Amino acid sequence: IGIDTLETATSWSNLHNLHQAVCSALSEALKAAGLSKEPIVLAHISHSYQTGASLYFTYIFPMKVGAELEQWLAIKRAASNAIRDNGGTISHHHGVGVDHREWIEPEKGPLGVEVLRATKKVLDPKGLMNPGKLIP
Repeated sequence: IGIDTLETATSWSNLHNLHQAVCSALSEALKAAGLSKEPIVLAHISHSYQTGASLYFTYIFPMKVGAELEQWLAIKRAASNAIRDNGGTISHHHGVGVDHREWIEPEKGPLGVEVLRATKKVLDPKGLMNPGKLIP
């Protein structure tokens, strides 16, 4: 059995839409693996703010023995694309790293990525802190 979590955040006005989109993406990805007709996808609000909230998803599914990484990547990609396409941020409090790097530029835009590069250059001129983990 596999159990994983992911999180995102959005505005209050978009919360329901994002919740539905990510739940659907996770369910469809799990069904596509052919392992579960009714996957278990749970979600709750983990943090709330004046302008919005964080959605924290937990999903439980049978593992495809011998293809666990490929299965997880397909599930992660489906959920991350749903987040990107439905006004969520690719990460809230879990941070951004290799797993989320692909979705940074579509969310932050080219200028946002350049700001991150410039900041890293100033704060970490030797490139010692997590090289290749955040910036595409």
